[in-house]
Amino acid sequence: MNSRIRLASMLMVLVGGNTWALDCTKATSDLDRAICADRDLQAADTAMSAAYFKLLRSIHDDEIRASLVTSQRRWIKAREDDLGDLMHAHEGRDGNALTKRQQQAIVLEATRERAKKLSASANGQSSFAATALKQRQLASAYSGGPLAGYRGSCSFIPDRNDWTHWGYDCFGSRTYQQGDRVCSEDIDFASYNAVITRTQYVVQNDRWRATGSCEAGVSCPGDDSAADRSPHRDDKPQAFSSIPRESKNLPRIDPDVPYEDDDDRGWMRACLTDPSFSMGKPVTKHSNNE
Repeated sequence: MNSRIRLASMLMVLVGGNTWALDCTKATSDLDRAICADRDLQAADTAMSAAYFKLLRSIHDDEIRASLVTSQRRWIKAREDDLGDLMHAHEGRDGNALTKRQQQAIVLEATRERAKKLSASANGQSSFAATALKQRQLASAYSGGPLAGYRGSCSFIPDRNDWTHWGYDCFGSRTYQQGDRVCSEDIDFASYNAVITRTQYVVQNDRWRATGSCEAGVSCPGDDSAADRSPHRDDKPQAFSSIPRESKNLPRIDPDVPYEDDDDRGWMRACLTDPSFSMGKPVTKHSNNE
């Protein structure tokens, strides 16, 4: 069963009693069959589904509900794509392929962790909804526009020292708009490190140009580095270019995208509202990271 079919099934059933989100009579993939063949995996999948539907029923904000459906679809697809064929596609650090039992343990741990995340709450409110509301609050400080929003990307990544443990990690981008100024942070994963690239754009007549770009912690204004001590000027601005379709009309909230800390918010506020803010060295092209 592919991820779309499974999600459709999940949205059509009501969780109660022994009802499972995964219909084992229609299991076709290796992962589906592995879940259906193991009592612990079945129980974990049922508990995860119950947590999802409980959270879905508790949210009455249409935009947040839609973001939850997207989040669950994303997680199911990642579980299928990244954990569905571990026995054949991956080898541990010792050079040996993961065993069937190890794969089952990895899927079990991932499914139980998902149920915990869906059930997490603070001060009587679900953590998922609280993050969505905080994202909405942060965006409300600016005018907004067709380029503001989030683009999330998540996958299961093995522990660098122990390939029998896989964590679900999300990255992506967050973009804010204030009038004709657009500022974005792209959070990528490379060599077990999160790399944050910050970019400022100016928009005119449905076209944009990047006025500067930097890497957080390395070359952005305020960083203690040689690059930071260089002049932050855009002496040779690039020409305006068409705005890529995928950069428009993004979801306005996505609780899977890593949360902004004080440094992120301070940079974003200056980038969008300070007329004297200088981004950094000029860039020759912009990138749209998934």
